[in-house]
Amino acid sequence: LEEDAGITHNPTKIEANVDEVIAFEKKLAEIVVPEDERRNSTRLYNKRKIADLYEYMDDVKWVEYFRTIAPSEMVDMFSNETEIIVAEIEYLRKAGTSGLIKATDAELLANYIVWRVVQASVRLLDERFENIKQDFSRVMTGQQQRSPRWKDCAQVPSSVLPLAAGAVYVQAHFNSDDKREALEMIGKLRESFADLVTQSDWMDDVTRDTAIEK
Repeated sequence: LEEDAGITHNPTKIEANVDEVIAFEKKLAEIVVPEDERRNSTRLYNKRKIADLYEYMDDVKWVEYFRTIAPSEMVDMFSNETEIIVAEIEYLRKAGTSGLIKATDAELLANYIVWRVVQASVRLLDERFENIKQDFSRVMTGQQQRSPRWKDCAQVPSSVLPLAAGAVYVQAHFNSDDKREALEMIGKLRESFADLVTQSDWMDDVTRDTAIEK
């Protein structure tokens, strides 16, 4: 990155910055909610107003943040009264009120953000960066070979536009008979579910009718 940008830094300083970033990421890992707890979709559905976020992390200009990352046609939708779903309240609370963010030097925070951006953008860069990423993955995950370039490229539209990518795949590999069989299978599943709900004696009539309608 330095070479491409035409800038130079003291190698010793760079190594120190890397050590600081690693130490900071370890501290973040200590407050992350365990993965098995994050599988509970009910626990992750927390409706809040944007104004409530200041209770957890008051250093962030939340309205400005959402307006910055939102599409231009949605900017005016965000205010302190806007309702949002906060998946990880506990993480925000620990990162904010525990003092981790406030106690961390601004330069270190900037370096960490840059590192995360670069890490997420590696597949958009040339082979030099891919090779560095592979060295990193080998140490972190044991992955001995990097995936083919075409596979990385194919994953981008699949992850960003999953429904559109799925539609293209279906058009290319499924015919009308496959669609008919799939619809029949779905219909049978719906019938079986409706029978199961009808036979359930722990629901009242309103709840039962609502479940069947869904």
